[in-house]
Amino acid sequence: MGELIDLSLVDLSLTLALVAVLCGISAHQRYGLERTLVWAALRCVVQLLAVGYLLKYVFELDRWWLVLLIVGVMAVIAGHTGAGRIELPLPHKRLILTGAVIVATGLTLAVGLGLVVRPETWWEPQYFIPLAGIFLGNTMNAGSLGAERLSAAFRNSRLEVETRLALGQSPRDACHRLRREAFRAALLPTINTMFIIGIVQLPGIMTGQMMAGVDPFLAAKYQIFIMFSWAFATTLSCWMTCEAVWRRHFTWAWQLDEVVNG
Repeated sequence: MGELIDLSLVDLSLTLALVAVLCGISAHQRYGLERTLVWAALRCVVQLLAVGYLLKYVFELDRWWLVLLIVGVMAVIAGHTGAGRIELPLPHKRLILTGAVIVATGLTLAVGLGLVVRPETWWEPQYFIPLAGIFLGNTMNAGSLGAERLSAAFRNSRLEVETRLALGQSPRDACHRLRREAFRAALLPTINTMFIIGIVQLPGIMTGQMMAGVDPFLAAKYQIFIMFSWAFATTLSCWMTCEAVWRRHFTWAWQLDEVVNG
């Protein structure tokens, strides 16, 4: 295999032409996305370069408390961002989503690093931070999507839920269909990715490893480990979030909460 080709800032600046083409298409079609695209591109460059320099320092320092601090900040940001995507009013939605993200990611990291990868130290930044970033991002997406779908379903199916309650069903049984559909919708992107990975799509982690000179078969094995761990983390996060959300829609007297359900 050839040596890894370094990319200079000048090389990276050439890719801005691709963003310029997108801006041109938006302007020509009057979509009005030019400013958004430029701002997103600038943020992307600044954020990734800043993270790259920061992680280089963290990797060299190799301190467990610094690794946990970085991952903790990432988890809080993930919970805050994911809760912001839930447009419907939901009490304590940031606390719910942040808790689900932290628990799901933490448990997945414990199993993955402790039983599968087994690095020399459990906090080894080379493994801990990238894996945490993958799991945090995907657990955030699954949790927020499940919460949004479930909250919307309660509003759209209020009469059905109230009828089931009137017939003597418990709150859990009355909203079972809503929970099932929200859960399935939140996990559908993960399941679809598992169906097409390696055939239609080569994931970023595997592609990055191969471009860095890693043997493709070894990269594939790492990707299998990541995908199964990813599926577990997203499922756990979505389940925890949906369990907390449906309870928020009922009062202690087994009635729909007027404040939450509007």
